[in-house]
Amino acid sequence: MKNKLKTIAVFIIAIILLFPMLNLILNTTAAELDIPDIDRAGAVYLYNIENDMVIYEKNTNSIIFPASTVKIMTGYIAVSQLKDRLDEKVTITDAMLEGASGNCMKLVKNEVISINDLLYGVICGGYNDAAIAIAFCISGSVENFIALMNETAENLNMQNTVYKNPTGMHDYEMVTTLSDTIIISKAAMSEPIFMEISSAVEYTVPANNKSFERTIYNRNELIATNYTKKYYNENAQGLNAGSTTEGGYCVVTTTSQNSLTYLCIVMNADEDILNDTVYSYAVANHLIDMALSDYGYVEIIKANEVLSKIAVGLSLDIKEINLITSESKTVYMDKTYAAEDINYRIYLDKSIVNAPVSAGDVLGRVTVYYEGKIITTSPLVAETDVKPNVFLITLNAVKNFIKSSFFIIFITSFCLLSTTYFLFCKPKKKSKNYTRKYYK
Repeated sequence: MKNKLKTIAVFIIAIILLFPMLNLILNTTAAELDIPDIDRAGAVYLYNIENDMVIYEKNTNSIIFPASTVKIMTGYIAVSQLKDRLDEKVTITDAMLEGASGNCMKLVKNEVISINDLLYGVICGGYNDAAIAIAFCISGSVENFIALMNETAENLNMQNTVYKNPTGMHDYEMVTTLSDTIIISKAAMSEPIFMEISSAVEYTVPANNKSFERTIYNRNELIATNYTKKYYNENAQGLNAGSTTEGGYCVVTTTSQNSLTYLCIVMNADEDILNDTVYSYAVANHLIDMALSDYGYVEIIKANEVLSKIAVGLSLDIKEINLITSESKTVYMDKTYAAEDINYRIYLDKSIVNAPVSAGDVLGRVTVYYEGKIITTSPLVAETDVKPNVFLITLNAVKNFIKSSFFIIFITSFCLLSTTYFLFCKPKKKSKNYTRKYYK
């Protein structure tokens, strides 16, 4: 009986001890249900353009397959070289159709179509046959265009990227890194036409000699809802999305709010078929929402805020004055920061300042650190005027004069000269010799 009671007691104690841990596990699991697991993406990047600040990055330099992000380079070159020829008509040839597979807009031989329509096919719809047709328009062949792609990558300092086709169809020798994808994405963002086309929800290709009117829908499910509304994000704009079996799912997009622009890239992500989740979109949506809700400008230093005091000399009435900030300072950062992570360090130019002092005189500075890094600094100035006491000023002047090198040299020189004079130059008194004169 005693053994049974012992066993029950031990069991109860174990439950009590393990309950907090069990509760933590349950809470963690519950919390993760609403947050896409960032581990399901091989490479991730979130960047604020205006403040040149990387908010989050993962595996930026790992070698990965580029998948459809190849079309960012294809589209960038196309827009750069063809933006003045948008209305020009192109006749589709057998050579343009050769090797086109996967996602296609179904171009046919002898079809006459505008360059603008082909650009929408490549950049908005992500169509492979349109990409090949564009390659012929620019370089005369796919091979020549691939050489141009690699030359452009080299000029942009994309050091770890090798292109093997203009479509993104898998090739084991075609590789890149997230760092290089960032470079080409920023280059493409500098082209307004590229951003306009890649941000379009849909585009209607007019009927031509070989085809009825057709609608191109954006391949990026953050932007278009023709396939599913699950990943739609009203704040997403541009650039590219797609997948290959080997390269996984990828999405490159931008978002803007309150004059702040973000570049978000998720590459080499996987898919959970059972939960019907594509993690490139899920992670991107989480990052975009986090950037827009949690990041912004924070007033770290308020104008005219008293942050320190400084002792004052040569004044009978005032012994110290307040030091205030001369201006307001806002910093772009995580708005959900913990107060204990912000540190203010005060640096005074002197330990004591002598009157007269004028309000606004710079007497020091405050430097603000966040997570050990300097985020801003501001001058500290006198809050009020301080008038000097005439007697103390005079006394101080005399004191300073006595301590001055001029006075010390003068006194030393005087002493040396006086000593020399008395020792060597002062004339000696002649002794009086009295001689008796005897008169006979």
